[in-house]
This record gives sequence, structure tokens and C-alpha cells, in this order.
Amino acid sequence: MKNALITASALAVLVFPTLVSSAWADGYEFFTVDRGRAVNLVYVGQIRDKNSGQVVREPAYFMVTEKRSGMTFPFVNDRPGHYRSPDIGESVEELAGMAVNPKDLEFELSVAGYKSVKLTDVPRKNKGVVEVNFRVEREDAAAAAQPGAPARGPVDHSVQAPTTEAPLEASRSKSMRLLFMGVAGIAIIAGAAARTSGRRRSTAR
Repeated sequence: MKNALITASALAVLVFPTLVSSAWADGYEFFTVDRGRAVNLVYVGQIRDKNSGQVVREPAYFMVTEKRSGMTFPFVNDRPGHYRSPDIGESVEELAGMAVNPKDLEFELSVAGYKSVKLTDVPRKNKGVVEVNFRVEREDAAAAAQPGAPARGPVDHSVQAPTTEAPLEASRSKSMRLLFMGVAGIAIIAGAAARTSGRRRSTAR
């Protein structure tokens, strides 16, 4: 669908006149065909991330459908986080011979990495520059919010060091055995020395 929108948008750019002049409305810059005529019905607005509120910088692809005439208006956003539609009112009046009723308009918005948005509840104003803002939700946002979903935090790859209690006890036991053997050795040597000294004294007599 996104590829089709891109192709259609490119075709639409070729169809619409390229000679334009800039103007301002509701704080947003928009463009109108330089024919000395006022804007009939143009939509402008912002595109923001639903959770963070930040401006969405990925390209946004729009398809506006006027359901009574069957006319479609594919276009892309004019700058990151902002869009401006073609003059839908003028096109419908000139090609279909009727005024646009906003309730017959349907907006479809597609942004890579985000859920597609379809809007049918359009403001009732049918003349001039109308502001319609969009908030889009990331495709993985729902999965992250589901109960029991695995946390995507940092993974602990550390290895627990072996406990030192057992080696410490073994070391203490070994030290006690060495101490006991040392004391026993000294006692044996002292006893042998005493016996040798006694024999020497007895021989001397």
C-alpha cells in the first residue's frame, strides 16, 4: 500500500501546477496555485508520536478520498512532522462540479514503523485552510504494553562468583591440622632429646 501511495504521490505532483506562491494560515506555511484566487479547501497539520509527543520525522504518505465523486488525492508531507494537502475543494469543484462536504472526506495516513491511521471525522469547515493534526502509534507499542510481555530491559550476562565459605572452612581446617602436626612434632623431638640427655648422664656416672 505504501509503495502505491508513493507512486500515486509522484503522479499527483506531476499533475498539479508547479508555479506556486507561499502564504500563511493558522501558523503554518502552505502553498496555493498562483492564479490570484483564494484557497478553496486545504488541510494542514502536524504529525506526532502518540506516546512521546515528539514530531515524527519519517516520511508520511496521505491518501484523501472524496467519497461522493470518488476522487482521490495522494500526497506526501512537505517537511518532517508537518503536511499540507493539495487544494481539494478547488479540484472537486472544477472536475466534479460540486462543493466538498467534509463528512464525505476520508484521510488515510501511513508512516513506516507506525500503525496506519484512517480518519473520517473531519472538521465541518469546508472553506479555507483547515488544521487537522495526527498522532500515530508505533507498531510495537501494543505488544510492549500487554500484561506478561517480556521486559525489553538490559539483559544480565554476568556470572555469579563461587561462594568463598567452603574454601574458607577448608583452609581453616587445614591450618588446624598443620598446627596440630607441628605441636606434635615439637613434642616428639623434645621427648627424644630428653631421653638422649638422660642416657648421657647415666653413662657418665
